[in-house]
Amino acid sequence: MLASVPQQAAPLEQLSFTAALLLQVSEEDLETARYMLVSDHGTFLGARAQEADSVGRAIGEMVAAAAARA
Repeated sequence: MLASVPQQAAPLEQLSFTAALLLQVSEEDLETARYMLVSDHGTFLGARAQEADSVGRAIGEMVAAAAARA
């Protein structure tokens, strides 16, 4: 999912894109969306949990970048 976010876009555009993508995933498969956003990935993925946790981290970075640009 993160690979599809346009890296050259402004932070607000990245957030909008990510939000739209999460809404689309939610409409298609709500359980997958829940898993991506709120699951304890370590329970299911072990060492690969860091990859799954990158979604929340990336969103946080986009929010911080947008806030820094006002």
